[in-house]
Amino acid sequence: MSSPDFSTKSGTVAGTLLTLLVNISGVQLAETAVIAATGAVVSFAVSYILQLFLKRK
Repeated sequence: MSSPDFSTKSGTVAGTLLTLLVNISGVQLAETAVIAATGAVVSFAVSYILQLFLKRK
């Protein structure tokens, strides 16, 4: 069985994204962005603190 060609893959991805855009409200999108940004900041802070801690030893 051959793998799907590029147009099939791109059509599937585009359809999925459009469906998500229609079904997700602006509030949910903003909430997701805030949660993602918070996670990124926490991840960076923990990595930085661990790097400082491990360099001292």
